[in-house]
Amino acid sequence: MVAALFGQMASAALQERARSSERQALYEASLALLSAGGLDEVLQQITDQARTLHQANGATIAIIDDATKEVVFRAVSSADPEVAARLHGMRLPLGTGVIGCAIEHQEPVLCNDAGKDPRFAAEVDKSS
Repeated sequence: MVAALFGQMASAALQERARSSERQALYEASLALLSAGGLDEVLQQITDQARTLHQANGATIAIIDDATKEVVFRAVSSADPEVAARLHGMRLPLGTGVIGCAIEHQEPVLCNDAGKDPRFAAEVDKSS
């Protein structure tokens, strides 16, 4: 019974630490947004904060270019700045890749391993 109680206390402490990290990240993102110079800088700040918060290798914000019907990587955050530079501005036809399919069908996609997803855009992987 004591072990179970300690387990519950440890679990609660971990959850509180995660919430605290999320609050800190949101606070830092708010400060960054207040000082951002324009939309591109705001999007980059959001992408950087999301990648840090989720401890991800990379994160992107993509938009649709209505004129060309392409997905455009508008903001890219990566642990490797060279990868981010290569991917920034990359264009994919709407419906291509996991992100292109999500946008085309207007549905969120949970993908634990993008490389194993049949919709995965190999050209993005080659660039990164």
